[in-house]
Amino acid sequence: MSINCDNFKINRRDFLKLISATASVAAISGSVSPWPKEAVSRRVAEPVSLALDDSCYIIDPYFDYCPDLPTYRQWLSLENMSPDKIKVALEEEVWRFEYLLSDPENWSVSEVQGWLDDTVDMDDMSPREGMMYTQYAPGI
Repeated sequence: MSINCDNFKINRRDFLKLISATASVAAISGSVSPWPKEAVSRRVAEPVSLALDDSCYIIDPYFDYCPDLPTYRQWLSLENMSPDKIKVALEEEVWRFEYLLSDPENWSVSEVQGWLDDTVDMDDMSPREGMMYTQYAPGI
């Protein structure tokens, strides 16, 4: 698709580049009247550096190869929950910690407290979840 305006010709890709480049500059400068006032005074985010690896995947070139992985409690969104609610939430996840239980049919949260506060093993995450803790997270 091309737009002809007298002698000015622009394709769709160049049009989108033009709009994305000028809209943010106009918004930050405050010259767009319908732009919310609080958005104009908001702190501008630092730019993010990205690169392409040998396979042309988007990566963070400054990635720290020692990521801070969450605990199982954080990863399963069980923070600030009572033991009763934790047990209900973990009913479908018993397979993850079954080896810790003396009786998998009748267990208590106290049996898995250590496991809940342990760091998640990357093998327990799905491939997509695991990738969020690697240099490929920005591309995902």
